[in-house]
Amino acid sequence: MRFFLADRILKTIRRVLAARPFGGRALSPHEIDLAELDFTRSSYGPWLLTSPDDQTFHFCVRGYGPLIADALKARKRDFLFLDIGANVGIFSLVAAGMPRCRAVIAIEPVPDTFRKLEINTRRNRAGKVTPVRGAVCGGHKRDVHLSYNPLHSGMASLSKKRGGAVRAPALRARDLSKLVPAHWERIVVKIDVEGSELEVLNELRRTVFYPAVNDILIEMSSLHSGRDGVEAIIAFMRAEGFAEIAKRGGKEHYDAHYRRPGADPALA
Repeated sequence: MRFFLADRILKTIRRVLAARPFGGRALSPHEIDLAELDFTRSSYGPWLLTSPDDQTFHFCVRGYGPLIADALKARKRDFLFLDIGANVGIFSLVAAGMPRCRAVIAIEPVPDTFRKLEINTRRNRAGKVTPVRGAVCGGHKRDVHLSYNPLHSGMASLSKKRGGAVRAPALRARDLSKLVPAHWERIVVKIDVEGSELEVLNELRRTVFYPAVNDILIEMSSLHSGRDGVEAIIAFMRAEGFAEIAKRGGKEHYDAHYRRPGADPALA
């Protein structure tokens, strides 16, 4: 037991030093020796940088339920996965492991979380994944402020006030359009942005690739956006021709899978 604890403590120290070496700049994820870091295998399969103090890490390891993973596994034709609110990349990595997934754009705004996303992408040799730091939002500002708690990284959300815990580049429809190649015919989008889902959907609708979006996997939570916010998301989906085909979770908080009725399930 003493050896086990000592080994864990040593690995934690190495992880901290790798992220912030004393007296110098922070090493980039490509400069870090992965052998010096501690990784945990998630219930979905991919390895994740061990972050025992982060509640979101434990959710990722245990799993959020089957809806998103099952939707990715069920794809019968080639697709691009756009992960908006990727956190440490668990679903980006799941998608990258699917034979029909040809590319993944993983968007995450929080610097510390984004760093873990890059490290996890490298650890899993997920060459299909392109990490992009930023927050999808409307407006005209070049960057945005977010609340952030390292003890629960997945709860980061856009802040209405300046001086939030962290800042991130703002990504608008034109920026997203540059990230996604125009030739894609089938795009699956996952949105998990803690209350800003409708804002993201409105930007998504303005992209040049929006007609190719066949499926949207989205977190629905009256806890984050209020009941009116959830109803507004549902109304948006209906107006845009998306139908709910599956959902998992409770009444106040659940994941939903929406699909364009014209997208043939047998070919999706």
